[in-house]
Amino acid sequence: IQLTCLGVADLYQSCETLQNYLVDPDNRAPADFAALADLGSYLDRRDPLTLAEEKFHVTREILRLRRRVPDAFVGPTAAYRPLPSSTGHALCFARGDDPQVVTIAARLHRDLAKQDGFTEHMVVLPEGTWRDVLTGTEHAGGSVLLADVLRRYPCAVLEKTAGPDGTAQAEQLADALDNGDPIFRATPRQDPSGRPAPASVATDEGETETTGLLGWLTKRFFDRTNAEDGHG
Repeated sequence: IQLTCLGVADLYQSCETLQNYLVDPDNRAPADFAALADLGSYLDRRDPLTLAEEKFHVTREILRLRRRVPDAFVGPTAAYRPLPSSTGHALCFARGDDPQVVTIAARLHRDLAKQDGFTEHMVVLPEGTWRDVLTGTEHAGGSVLLADVLRRYPCAVLEKTAGPDGTAQAEQLADALDNGDPIFRATPRQDPSGRPAPASVATDEGETETTGLLGWLTKRFFDRTNAEDGHG
């Protein structure tokens, strides 16, 4: 829940996995970044098994999600939208009026176990297709069994992958950008007045105006480049 709240995700270095120490001064110990990198490479090839591996996996995947869709967490559109559910044992909310991210977390586990879990309880997801970034499982919008959503972990963080009409989001594009893949080439153009025109993207079909997520990413690229140029 903390990682999907509004604002900046606050983490102590090395707390991406389990650390059996107290606060000051224990949390000032140097972080073993090499060990964290090795664990990340290890989990790229297999599913997490231990609690420490699960914590690292959950933390890493949510931080990657925040990088893909920053406006869902920071800015004027990063609002809180509660989602209907049939039980008080699950906290369910979406980010923003046009949600791109949904968080679902189980609560009061001891009482929940007395009621046979979530086998008869539902959550209503916004329209579209949703993928759990922790498991890769996809869910359609509408009423969904909580037992299905929380089958692997006591929490789920869902990213919208397609709209209600089935139009796919540019998730693969964002993932490739995260990994540094040169999957598109953006080129600025000039209008006759000499002012920079809107950025365009060179594709196999020719130069087209940017729209959607690709256009947003291109604009962010040029905004950052112009800002860096302005500061020398």
